[in-house]
Amino acid sequence: MSEVGFELLYWIPFLRHLFRKYRIAPERVIVVSRGGTSPWYADFAKSYVEIFEHVPPTEFVQANHRREQQFGGKKQLGVSDLDRRILKLACDHLDIGRYELVHPSWMYELFSAFWHGWMDVYRLMTWCEHRQLGAVSPRPEGIPFHGDYAAVKFYFSNCFPDNEANRRFVHRVITHVAHLMPVVLLNTGMRLDDHEDAGRIVRDQVFDASGLMKPTNNLSIQTAIVAHASRLICTYGGFSYLGPLLGKPTVSFWSEPNFVSAHLQVAHEAFNYWPGSHLTVMPTDTVDLLWGRESSVRASAA
Repeated sequence: MSEVGFELLYWIPFLRHLFRKYRIAPERVIVVSRGGTSPWYADFAKSYVEIFEHVPPTEFVQANHRREQQFGGKKQLGVSDLDRRILKLACDHLDIGRYELVHPSWMYELFSAFWHGWMDVYRLMTWCEHRQLGAVSPRPEGIPFHGDYAAVKFYFSNCFPDNEANRRFVHRVITHVAHLMPVVLLNTGMRLDDHEDAGRIVRDQVFDASGLMKPTNNLSIQTAIVAHASRLICTYGGFSYLGPLLGKPTVSFWSEPNFVSAHLQVAHEAFNYWPGSHLTVMPTDTVDLLWGRESSVRASAA
């Protein structure tokens, strides 16, 4: 129920390690999440319950905001009233009377020492099993391009705030990439968290994929689009981790250096040894250096 970045970078690798260590069969594992994220868990969980099929999105956003107020932030540090409600709905749906709950608070309690600087990254990695996502859905119908395209997702956040400079940057990047290849924008058109789409532009070679998505499948559709793209270009943040997990070279941008560097350290340690899936993180004012290098490579190849 909290940030996508923690789900991809910590929670799923932690569960994979936990279930392998204690020999928990995938048939016993039921994932409860939102946005159609079942492909992210497919290698160790056979069942999935979609929260938005049982709690309307608007109601979920309001209840999740109350949970954040209760625990002083987005992180699921304890079992909340919303947790209990969703678990009851899931059990009623599956007709389950008894279960063992593996809650994100386990991960937050265990990994807090790393986030506070009391544990090194190598110790943390002994409790995680990072692996590229293998369950790739077909290319979504409705994308009007054939062949290669770039998946682009810009959204406003603490390290990429909503201001005129960043809006101009987004427009400039999308326009530049669209001169090289088709672009699929991973806008959702929904406000299911505190991030707002930042990349709306209408022009040839640019397709806004928001019309393909609904709350129950928005993350699965975005996953499929990235999986079939040649690259991911995005705001630096949790979503940028999805590219390397799908084997896609990813370039992400920030304009304000107010993110937690420990997360980036884990991402580099986990992803940058996988061939072809490097995560590059850049400040917005260095994009001209990147484009200059690309131009030199293309000229040499010609």
